[in-house]
Amino acid sequence: MTNNTTTQSENNGAITVLARPSLESFKLTEISTDYSFGTVSPGGILRAFESVSVRFAEAPPADAFASPVVESGSSTAMRQEGIADLAPGNTFLLSSGIDLCYGSIRDDTFIAGEIDLSKLSEGDELVGGLGIDTLLVKGGYGHVNLAAAAKFEGIERIVFELGTGQGNSLAVDVPTLRDVEYIDLGSGQSDYLLFVDGVFNLAGKTFLGAERFYLRNSIVQTTDKSLAMLLEADSRDEFHNGVVLTGQSFTAEERHILFSKGISSISDDSGVHTNRAPVLASFGAQAVAAKRGESTFIDPTGSAILSDDSLLGSLAFRLVGPYEGRFGISAEYAGIGLPDGVVVGGVIRVGGIEIGTITHDGTTEDGLAIDFNGNATAERVQTLFHAITFTGADLPDFARDLMFTISLADIYDVESGGAYAIKVSDPANDPVLNVTASHYTILDTETVRLFPDATVSEPNGESVSLLVKLDNPAHGHLEGALGGSYSRTGGYYRLEGTVAEVQTALQSLIFVPTDRSGAPGAVERTGFTITIRDAVGVVSNASVTVSARDGIGSNAPTDILLSERTVKEFAANTSGVGVLSAVDSDAGETFTYAFVTENGIVQDGGGRFGIAQVNGQWLVTVKDGVRIDFEQQRTFDLKVRAVDLGGASVEKTIIVDVRNVGVEIVNGTSGADTIKAGSGNDQLKGNGGNDRLHGGGGKDILTGGGGDDIFVFDTAANARTNIDTITDFSVPDDKIYLDNAVFIRLGSGGTPANPLALTQAAFHAGADVQAGSTADHRIIYNTTTGALYYDLDGAGNGTTNHAAVQIAILNTKPALSAAQFFII
Repeated sequence: MTNNTTTQSENNGAITVLARPSLESFKLTEISTDYSFGTVSPGGILRAFESVSVRFAEAPPADAFASPVVESGSSTAMRQEGIADLAPGNTFLLSSGIDLCYGSIRDDTFIAGEIDLSKLSEGDELVGGLGIDTLLVKGGYGHVNLAAAAKFEGIERIVFELGTGQGNSLAVDVPTLRDVEYIDLGSGQSDYLLFVDGVFNLAGKTFLGAERFYLRNSIVQTTDKSLAMLLEADSRDEFHNGVVLTGQSFTAEERHILFSKGISSISDDSGVHTNRAPVLASFGAQAVAAKRGESTFIDPTGSAILSDDSLLGSLAFRLVGPYEGRFGISAEYAGIGLPDGVVVGGVIRVGGIEIGTITHDGTTEDGLAIDFNGNATAERVQTLFHAITFTGADLPDFARDLMFTISLADIYDVESGGAYAIKVSDPANDPVLNVTASHYTILDTETVRLFPDATVSEPNGESVSLLVKLDNPAHGHLEGALGGSYSRTGGYYRLEGTVAEVQTALQSLIFVPTDRSGAPGAVERTGFTITIRDAVGVVSNASVTVSARDGIGSNAPTDILLSERTVKEFAANTSGVGVLSAVDSDAGETFTYAFVTENGIVQDGGGRFGIAQVNGQWLVTVKDGVRIDFEQQRTFDLKVRAVDLGGASVEKTIIVDVRNVGVEIVNGTSGADTIKAGSGNDQLKGNGGNDRLHGGGGKDILTGGGGDDIFVFDTAANARTNIDTITDFSVPDDKIYLDNAVFIRLGSGGTPANPLALTQAAFHAGADVQAGSTADHRIIYNTTTGALYYDLDGAGNGTTNHAAVQIAILNTKPALSAAQFFII
């Protein structure tokens, strides 16, 4: 053997040494046993029938071996390329940098040591190959973020070797978890698994050592209720986090626990249940203006909006820092009843209905707190919110900028809220605004000077700001101002200056109403609010109204508008699509709306949409959401008629687009529904009636419910990504339709309207069968597992034999025959 040549071993467990004439012999000893391999001469072969690590008696030259030498602590392992294989697998030591590791056909191990675990996976490529491969995290505590890995494939096991008591965590997304079958987070405390951005099917996966499973914009599908009860999420998360439990149902108490841990959607055999955190909107943009020793509403305009998808559980207000004021409830606010007063244990009523009791009365640093009962709807609690007051401490020269918190929780203890500001002033230093006239009546062709006698004063001599705002800018505009600025689109006038400048400008303002073409005598009222604010933010307000009377006839509307022209597929019945409005030269005109009937057919999208008046607004609403399906029809033409008070009308066809939903969870009606899923892992339930369910792409869960149901397979078979689950197939009631455009060897006959029965010769069923036994077999049914297969060529033709591909699994393992299958 000459220099730089190698000897090929006939045994796969051999290590080859390069032949170099000057190379001395080296003694190698296996680490795992006492067996000595003796001496290897240059060009010799070291035979090993197990995975081997070797230690050298003396340091060899770097080019002494047929593959690179990789250091591993006190041992040295050799990797061969095309020469020999180290059985049974390789060991890869990961660094804190970028690791590109590719496994073999054997069982490989990827080891992360006591390094910066938080950066373990950023940019790494870990590919396990064909064996049962393991990611071994050593050293204990760390957050391993596999979701950040550039590639993580073919690794079946993830094991944290040690726990420190501080807690290990592992973050995964759908691609990184796809091949993983076993995860052990170790014996530490507070270990958790984080699911990120996707729908995770946990079937066939084992989890050990996890005290909780945390969701971030994710849905978990499982049959294990005990695992499902460990799920958590942030209830304030803007994303959707849910669980799908198949084959079981949660109790009401278990759903309560999951909702209280931030899970917003629960689907089980009893149906779909949702819960989101309460919402407080249109409040807190400006500091609450309060006065020393005086009670002030924290929401004086009553603009705050409370909403929730369940009943509310509690509401609390508390000052941050020193206790320099108190919160209360005004019994004078419309609809509020306080029969016991604002005291601990006192009852609160809204509209005569008891909604809760006071647990903290605002007299201590604990603030004001209320616990609600089963009557506390969001609407009633919103009324209570508008009645909340704050009184600043009555101390000499007391003026403060304070902060307070609001905590709003639903009955599942899912909480929202925030921190808000209060500006407390001394009334003796407040600006003063006086406006004598409060109402004017004019023709819409006339003008009026609104505030000719207005006076403004500010005890401290500071500059002030003025805001005059119209309640509807379309009713007219302001003219004649001396300085400042006016916005026609916003309908407001602003000025900041001395008290004298502001008073002069206010007295000069003239209102010019819009010249309308309305019904004779029709009156349009316009409200004006005047606000004076000093340097510390204290305000003084006044208001004036103008009634502009029309003396001319009415014109017909010219157009119809819909505020929103997109509807989500399978939207809930009675939910709103958009607000209807009409264009008419008669400002202030009111209208009624209805769908147009043509040739005896109402133009309402085939009965899918309705029109309703809600809180003074006309809405296009969802009437039959199950039939609003992106996969079946992506747009609907709705023809609407608007009629004004004089009977004049206009008609218009409005196109409404259907928005696709990524993961579809659909409950049908008691009628005969046709429901088509998309490309995601969807859940379709037909419920009553003779339903037709199309799974589409993805791993779908199909439940027919009562009636004679049809399950349609019309997308390409793929055993990895497109196996549907039928939960309740009933023989002889239910049927399976197979599209011959996809399952091409079933024959060309049959259509959806006239399905062709599958021949007996094309069907093969039996215990543990997974392929056809004759060339005619096309549909294969495993009676042991309930698995259903499509076999392109049955037993083959002697030269080719295509493997059968699983297309579905029938949970109940019904006794199927060819009679249940039809070709379309």
